[in-house]
Amino acid sequence: MSTKTKMKKSVFLVLSLLIFGSIIFAQAIIENPEKPLSKNAGRVLELQEVLRITDESGEFYFNRPSLINVANDGCIYIRDEDQFLKFSSQGDFIKNMFKKGQGPGEIQSSFSYGLKNDNIYIYDRMNRKTICLDKGGILIKELPLKEKGMLQFIGVVDDRIIFSRLKMPPREEMTGKFINMENQLISISLKDKTEKEIAKILTRWWFSPNMGMSFDPFLVILSSNGQSLYINHTQEYMIKVLDVKTGEVIKTFKRKYKRVKEKKRTGGVRSNVRIKTPKREFMSDIRYFFDGGETLWVRTSTTDKTKGSLFDIFDKEGNYIDSFYLNAKRSLVTVHKDYIFVRETDEEEMISIVKYKIVK
Repeated sequence: MSTKTKMKKSVFLVLSLLIFGSIIFAQAIIENPEKPLSKNAGRVLELQEVLRITDESGEFYFNRPSLINVANDGCIYIRDEDQFLKFSSQGDFIKNMFKKGQGPGEIQSSFSYGLKNDNIYIYDRMNRKTICLDKGGILIKELPLKEKGMLQFIGVVDDRIIFSRLKMPPREEMTGKFINMENQLISISLKDKTEKEIAKILTRWWFSPNMGMSFDPFLVILSSNGQSLYINHTQEYMIKVLDVKTGEVIKTFKRKYKRVKEKKRTGGVRSNVRIKTPKREFMSDIRYFFDGGETLWVRTSTTDKTKGSLFDIFDKEGNYIDSFYLNAKRSLVTVHKDYIFVRETDEEEMISIVKYKIVK
């Protein structure tokens, strides 16, 4: 065999290994057992209160506080109805940055937001625009978006905003049947509004001429380092990790899970006419998830009247390491390092946002 032929075969072998290796990496599936690694899994999480935020001062009012983010300087941001509240790291109220309206820096009503470096990015669904504020709430710039269909804000990576967009079917196909709907993951440049497609994810919907309902979940969050997207788009317990830049599936992880029966439903109602809709046998295994920095928290469909919701904890490699209940009186809003923020409501319907340190 000639030297030239040997070199060609060597190059071919190396290329084959590289291609095969990349395919394995892109399609890595981590199958986890039913029980996690932790010996005290299934406990009620033990917590130590760090601070409590209430609206007793009258400077603001909690209606439905949600979507909490903690900035690099420790300041706490909370979204509420017609309110965008900022607090110090100690929980002291600083200001309400919500300005209702349609003008520069104003928000119509419903909005989503994310923090990036020292800036705040707000997506105003009704006005179809993205607002960029500095940490003091001063308007830096606005980005009008003339998008067809409703965008769902996911986060900001570099100078691009990540959205999901559901592609609706033609009305003539809404005939009382299941349709695979296309969920587009896209990024839009903050500089020139150019759009790039990251990936397309299919989920099942059911449509009649008068109504539609999603049969599969579509949960997406951006990782804390901005490099990955965590996605659940099936009723079964499965999480995909996508590379933000390439859209490739880096890994998929699952665990053996005892499914929870769906509660009985009687169907939908449109214009006082009851519509018979398909029945789910089971609830979606995953209700939501939270990026905890070094871990991923998964709220499952398993609940206990006194213990609350069951949370599963995975490391960033997809290994199932722990599980616990949060407590039925607490609703998790976000995870931040070794702390969690929960929403609590007392017997007098007083709402509090409480920061807890995880003890064990």
